[in-house]
Amino acid sequence: MRADIQSIQIVQGDDLRLSSTVEDQGGDPVDISGAQDLRWAVGRNGETTADAELTLGSGVEITTNDGYYVDISAAISGALSETTYWPELRSALVVPRQLSKADVRRSYWHQVRLTTSAGKVHTILDGRLFVRPAVPATA
Repeated sequence: MRADIQSIQIVQGDDLRLSSTVEDQGGDPVDISGAQDLRWAVGRNGETTADAELTLGSGVEITTNDGYYVDISAAISGALSETTYWPELRSALVVPRQLSKADVRRSYWHQVRLTTSAGKVHTILDGRLFVRPAVPATA
């Protein structure tokens, strides 16, 4: 199976639905309707435990034979720490600076792992998750 590389950005305290489909190496749809497990996890770069995890039936749902979604709740995004959004470091609109080792250590990875009906485990989505602060509301 082919892993979908999907780096995303989320604002602290926002809900976000990620939708995707599963394809094999040739780009053909893969039927995941009989999956034993489908789970999303997010964690800090280099850490061995997840900061948050969602499972099939609890935040992760299969929508079609080859499609699924992950609902990241406001509670989850609100509990994640702000990270440096790396693409902005290359933008002409932002004063360039070097990306520090601390920026990399504080970054998040997120993944979706599928356990097929045959018990095979595949990472089907992988990427960075950038967290931006919410703009405070005025009174």
